[in-house]
Amino acid sequence: MNPHVTASMRMHYPLNKVELWWRDHQEWIESCGYLLRPRYRVGWERPTNREETMRSTSWVMDATRLADGVVVALKLISLDDLTVSGEERIMLLLNSEPLASHPDNPCPKLYDILTVPGDDNQKLLVLPFLRRFDSPPFETVGEVMDFCRQALHGLRFLHEHDIAHRDPHYMNIMLDPTSMYPNGFYTGHPSYDCYAADLSIRAQVFTRTQRPSRYYWIDYGLADVFRSDRADLRVPYVRGGDKDIPETRKGLTRADPFAADVWWVGNLIQTQLLERYSGLESLAPLVASMCRESPEDRPTMVAATVHFDKILMQCSSWRLRSLTVRRKHLLARFLQGLPPYILHTVSYLLTRKPALPSARSV
Repeated sequence: MNPHVTASMRMHYPLNKVELWWRDHQEWIESCGYLLRPRYRVGWERPTNREETMRSTSWVMDATRLADGVVVALKLISLDDLTVSGEERIMLLLNSEPLASHPDNPCPKLYDILTVPGDDNQKLLVLPFLRRFDSPPFETVGEVMDFCRQALHGLRFLHEHDIAHRDPHYMNIMLDPTSMYPNGFYTGHPSYDCYAADLSIRAQVFTRTQRPSRYYWIDYGLADVFRSDRADLRVPYVRGGDKDIPETRKGLTRADPFAADVWWVGNLIQTQLLERYSGLESLAPLVASMCRESPEDRPTMVAATVHFDKILMQCSSWRLRSLTVRRKHLLARFLQGLPPYILHTVSYLLTRKPALPSARSV
C-alpha cells in the first residue's frame, strides 16, 4: 500500500450510523448480486494493520457486481421522503425508449431497483459508479468545451421532454470514468480516487482527448414533469444545492423551474470554470445572459445551446487544443502542466485526435 495513504488511514474508526445500515443489509445486498467492501461485511473488526478503514457518511455506496466484477453505485432512497420520492419515477422514464437511446439523454443507466426487505418504502437504485466532472483536471480548452456542450445539451434534452431537474449544481453532474480509467480506481473515498483499486500505486488514467467520456446529470430527487410551453408557469419553489439563485435570495414561494435550471447551470459554468480557469472568456456573454436576475430575462435552454454552439463554431482547432490552466498560481501551474501538455499535443496531432472530444456515441 502507498505509504502516504497508509499514514492517513491509521485511525481505525468504528462504523457510524449510516455505515451500520449498510453492514446490517450486506448479506441481503450480496444475495441480490452485489458485494460491498470488507468494512461493511458481517464480522468485520477494526484492523490493527493497514487495511482500509475510511468512513462513509453517504447513502450512496460503492459495490462490486458479482456477475461481471463491474463497480456500481447503490443509492438508498425513501419513498416517505417527499424531496426524493419522484427520483425512481423520473429515472425510469429517462431509461425507457425512445428516450434511453437518445445521444443527448443525460441520465445514467438504471441497472436495477432493489426493494429493501421489510420496508417497501425503501429502495436501492443500482447505478454506474461516476466521478466528479472535473476529476481528473481538464487539460485543454476543447475538453472544457465538450463538458459544457454535454451539460447544456443534456439539460436542454430534459426541458424538451418537460422535465425540470431543479438541482443542476456542480455536485450533480458527473463523469463516466470507464474509458479514462480502464483498470479502475479506488472507490472507497474520493480523496484517494487517484490510486488503483488496491491503493498500491496511482491509477492508470487517460486524458479526455485520448478517451472521450460522457457526463451525466444525477440526483433526480427534486426533478418533476411540467408543461414547459406555459409562459406563465409557476410552481412551488424548491431549493437546490446552489442557494445563490435570485429566487432563493428573494424568498419566492413559486417560480418557473425551467428558468431556475438555466440560472443554476449558468452559475455552475461561471463559478466552476470561468472563475477557475483561464482561456474561457468567450463563454462569459452566454453565462451572463443565463444568470440574469429576472427569470423572464433568461434564455431558454434551447436558446442557450444555440448560443453556445455558435461560440463553439468560432473556436479554431488550435484554440481548442490550447492548455487550460487554473487561475490560482497561474504561472506555476502553467509551467507544471506544460511538458505533459506538449507531449500529449504532439501525440494528438500524430494520431489525428480531434481537438474537441466527442463521446456522443460512447
